[in-house]
Amino acid sequence: MTPTGARVVLGAAAMALAACAHPSSAVEPGAQENLMQNETRDRAAILETIHNVARGADLRQWDTVRAAFAERVVLDYGVPELLTPEEIVSRWKPLLSAFDSTQHTIRDEQVSFVEPDLARVRSLFLATHHLAGAAGGELWTLGGRYEHELARAASGWKVTRMRMIPGESTGNAALLERARERAGLAAPPPPAYRVEHVRFPSQGADLVGLAPARSDAHRPFRGRRHSGRREAIRGRDAGRSPRGVDGRNAVPFLR
Repeated sequence: MTPTGARVVLGAAAMALAACAHPSSAVEPGAQENLMQNETRDRAAILETIHNVARGADLRQWDTVRAAFAERVVLDYGVPELLTPEEIVSRWKPLLSAFDSTQHTIRDEQVSFVEPDLARVRSLFLATHHLAGAAGGELWTLGGRYEHELARAASGWKVTRMRMIPGESTGNAALLERARERAGLAAPPPPAYRVEHVRFPSQGADLVGLAPARSDAHRPFRGRRHSGRREAIRGRDAGRSPRGVDGRNAVPFLR
């Protein structure tokens, strides 16, 4: 065999070995395109969901707001609470309706998928509140950041966690209290529990989520382990499985 022929044979053998070493590295062009299209559709649906919360609240379209949330939602406006969509609306409706108008704008959304059916969105918001004739000024604007977590459900993407991190405030910040007075609302009491990250087995499945652990200053702290992860339990829940161990009250969370 000539040197040129040997080089051709060796080159062909190297290509064959490389192909065998990575049998699954190639993705069919059609499959890759479908994955990209699905992710694009999911991103659009996720953004529509979080914008529906803001737009629905401003337009007082409370069915739209309810539909954007999962059955259990961790709502965190300084203190995380585990609420139903109806409980959220029952808080927001009288307060926001006491303003003459509100406008919540969301921008610079960053969507990330931790799992195919779990997503996180970080964004910036600007919320403008108007109360005609208020002493000290009719406008109050609050900026800040939102953190949303969503899970895919049969009816679409649903918000499972919503956290508001306040930033710059301009205008008449007393408008919030004026709106409470106008609506005849008292400040909400602090929750009687903490919402904590937990991991525990249920009916053969390893569940990860958020569950309430009650606080009781008169009883000592106790803790247990579920699937190697420590869970803090206080008060009447101490020594028992966490509320939500059957999955009915647990909320998926993202690390």
